[in-house]
Amino acid sequence: MELTLVYSTRFGQAQKIMDTLAQQWTQVGLSCRLHSVAEVQRDPELLSQAQAAVLGAPIYFGAFDPDFIKLVAQHHAHLNTIPSAFFVVCFAAGSPQATDQVEVIKLSRQFLRQTGWDPALTQGFAGALRYSQYGWFKKRFVHWIAKRAGVPSDIRHDLEMTDWAQVQAFGNRFVDGMLGKPIENAKWL
Repeated sequence: MELTLVYSTRFGQAQKIMDTLAQQWTQVGLSCRLHSVAEVQRDPELLSQAQAAVLGAPIYFGAFDPDFIKLVAQHHAHLNTIPSAFFVVCFAAGSPQATDQVEVIKLSRQFLRQTGWDPALTQGFAGALRYSQYGWFKKRFVHWIAKRAGVPSDIRHDLEMTDWAQVQAFGNRFVDGMLGKPIENAKWL
């Protein structure tokens, strides 16, 4: 079975997570095709012909990318007929504060209701703070948010917060589900 992997990203973390999942699945003999939202917008058959799909996107300042929302809404009927999974990348997913994690779940559930998609597996991953890619104001604003959330960071250095063992476990659970094994804790959203 071939997996179609579609990501939306601004600073590269969702793509990095998807690349890691593609590597993991390729190592167990699955064929993976990786596409950005822009590629699927140009050629919708990349997703409409998928046998199985995993989509991942970040939440930035409380919102998903409008192009990602539109893409999923357009393809939700097909996605609901094939093995599919969804992951969210967000600073708050790795926050030590439960209220931040609840907000990620709330925004993700709202997105799924809005688009009509019901993936078999959902997960949230902490992202990264890419200070080296931010402008002067955003760098300081994000640093302030991190400090407020109790996350130690230094604007002179990027901060990787993704739990790669959690990413691998998500990948294993999705493959188990595709093979007909029960998926434990399939939906945290």
